[in-house]
Amino acid sequence: MARTIPRLFSFKGRLNRKAYTTSVFIGFSLSLAFFFLLGAISKTFGTKLPDTFVAILGLSFFFVNIPLFIFALAAQVRRLHDLNRPGWHALMDFIPLANIYFNFQLFLQKGTSGPNQYGPDPLDTSAYAPPSGSADAFAVSAALHEKNGDLALARADYETFLLLASPDHPARPIIERRLAVFPK
Repeated sequence: MARTIPRLFSFKGRLNRKAYTTSVFIGFSLSLAFFFLLGAISKTFGTKLPDTFVAILGLSFFFVNIPLFIFALAAQVRRLHDLNRPGWHALMDFIPLANIYFNFQLFLQKGTSGPNQYGPDPLDTSAYAPPSGSADAFAVSAALHEKNGDLALARADYETFLLLASPDHPARPIIERRLAVFPK
């Protein structure tokens, strides 16, 4: 979660159609919910609210929508990157009638297949390799499981290490020999 929040506001990378549509829906829903909440407060209390409280409500709506605007703009720029277009094309939203065509493109046009200048294809799962140290983590975990007598988990971790480790990993021959004599 700690890594997800900054990514929501990132202007780098690519965003496919489904993720973009979801982002737009979530941003719009949050803004609309906050708008209705403020409307309900105003309707409930009516003219009984002090002017300063009304001003605070208006400012809170403004300040809540600033992060939502940045979130929506970041999603739009990343979607443009998926279409292999620069982020400044988001300015098309301010041109009447052209903005309708532009938004249809964002929602309906398939992104560039394969990597482009903005990053790997978000639909290509082979572009996401495990972190470089993940194989080593499985080797350490396997050794700890073996030491504690949990041989089934140790074997599973050793096998996962072999799946993730590169063919020239220095520990690969040692773990292969260890796994060969390991009970099944």
